[in-house]
Amino acid sequence: MWHLGENTNHDAGEYSWQVETTTTADALVAYSGGVGGAISAAARHPPLSRAIHALTRALLLSPSWTTRAAAVKALLTVGIRSGEPFRLQCYAALRAAQKAGASSERSVGVAAAGPPALHSELDAAVVALDHVYRAQTRFRDMCRDHGEDPAGWGNGNLAEVAGRHDALIELAASACFVPRSTWWPIGAASEPFVREFRDARSGDVRMAAATAAELMGSEAAQVAKARRASGGDDGDGDGGGGGGDWTPVAGAIAEGDDVASLI
Repeated sequence: MWHLGENTNHDAGEYSWQVETTTTADALVAYSGGVGGAISAAARHPPLSRAIHALTRALLLSPSWTTRAAAVKALLTVGIRSGEPFRLQCYAALRAAQKAGASSERSVGVAAAGPPALHSELDAAVVALDHVYRAQTRFRDMCRDHGEDPAGWGNGNLAEVAGRHDALIELAASACFVPRSTWWPIGAASEPFVREFRDARSGDVRMAAATAAELMGSEAAQVAKARRASGGDDGDGDGGGGGGDWTPVAGAIAEGDDVASLI
């Protein structure tokens, strides 16, 4: 499992920092007509999609806790490193396993969801990708409100984008290697905004990242609370915690992706 997760992107020649695609909202167009991100992923790059599918089966069906835990880490690694719709495919698998685990505690889930000890690994992986999707949605909203020229933005808004960028890089680097100078987790369109704050305005990136990390923690806590209140399913969007309308977007990803449809 470790080898597959660590080398899948290299073998497939697919890295999010090399092949820029539009983000979650556009990927969901393919989702709306079928089973998660898997349909559009299989059409675009069949070998990479099959590798993710193999990791998903290992996560949901393996009798070994060690194998399932390794599959969680591998799916997070591939999800971080891949562009859409492959990140979406990984996220859907992780959310399906997370929801199945929550259901199993109510005796209506799937045994392969694993023992409670796996919940922390699943939660951490889902939260990491939640942060990426939330930041992308937040950035799109800010561009809509303030325009696409970073020179016209205030320091506070630029600091949020630059801070989220750095905080996401640190979060991703704790899970797997990513090239810090060329990976733009919020999307390539965020690069001039980050550079405007960091270079043109000599902003305090360390302070911005610390502030963003605190905000992201608060957002994640509110989303987790909303999910617990809804029994493990995604909420109705009221628990976004400052992320705008991100919850319906990310929530829709896995709404139809039950265990059976993913394996």
